[in-house]
Amino acid sequence: MQEVAKRFGKKSVHSLDKHFPDLCSAISARYANYRQESRTKRVEKLRQEVRKVAFHLHSEEIEPTASRISVFLKSPGSILQKEVVEAVCEVRRELGWEK
Repeated sequence: MQEVAKRFGKKSVHSLDKHFPDLCSAISARYANYRQESRTKRVEKLRQEVRKVAFHLHSEEIEPTASRISVFLKSPGSILQKEVVEAVCEVRRELGWEK
């Protein structure tokens, strides 16, 4: 909403929200939905990247641990995200490295 206010030359969102509450709510809801969809896509892409690396390591007879997988990720720090840790555990179970 701050971007919308800026485009209309308003200094605050409050004035827009006061005059156009329904429109502001619709814009905010749409943006929240966009952010959630973007996050979901990003996480799924990371999960696929983890799987690809883990299968590669496994094919080389190297145990696919989180630290070994992270070295090959485009964003190694993403290995710390909850969903990525879950993906590592899932693929390790699938490959027989965990029970």
